[in-house]
Amino acid sequence: MNGLKDFYNIDWVSLKSFREKTYNKKTGKSWLQKDLAEEAGISQAYMARIERGDIKSPNHKYVEAMAAAMEVNVSHLLKSLGKRDLSLQSHSMDDDTLTKHRAFIAIKAQALMGRFFQMPQDELVKREILLGWMDMLQDFTADEITKACSQYLIEYPSKRPHEGLVRQIVINNRKRYIEAQPRIQIEAAPRKSQDAEERKRISEEMMAKLGKKW
Repeated sequence: MNGLKDFYNIDWVSLKSFREKTYNKKTGKSWLQKDLAEEAGISQAYMARIERGDIKSPNHKYVEAMAAAMEVNVSHLLKSLGKRDLSLQSHSMDDDTLTKHRAFIAIKAQALMGRFFQMPQDELVKREILLGWMDMLQDFTADEITKACSQYLIEYPSKRPHEGLVRQIVINNRKRYIEAQPRIQIEAAPRKSQDAEERKRISEEMMAKLGKKW
């Protein structure tokens, strides 16, 4: 398995094209989504979310299972999918920092959701829920996430927390911040008195010439 940073930077949307180009020995055709999901022991709904880009860091075990099903090694799979071409905060983090940042998001998510309902006891279910939050918010700063979670309680006091809504709050806050910045006013250079006198002289000369013609 590649390093965490490479793993999180993978363009998982391109999994679909990789799958369709890979030969399935059982069917003699390209891999269909449902066939690969079944062979890897993953739900088709989960795989569909990966290929849509909703899940940006799939469970490592699932990635290994998909690679094994298609009879390719994980390293080859990741290299074939390529990198996400985005300028995002998580891309500038080293592995350790990114891991800590995602753990911070998980803590914030649990704290927010805990105000509305009890988290599932099943560890796998809980993990999938938190992975969704981490994937959705990892490209925002800790301060932005903290502020957005606090705002959520005010804006949606009776609505079950959803990572997509928290993300939208962060985006809206960024837009408001940009719009609130003072616009730069470009002031015209002050006119010098000699410039005014020169324009007056030229104007008088032109009027004098016109007067002679008439």
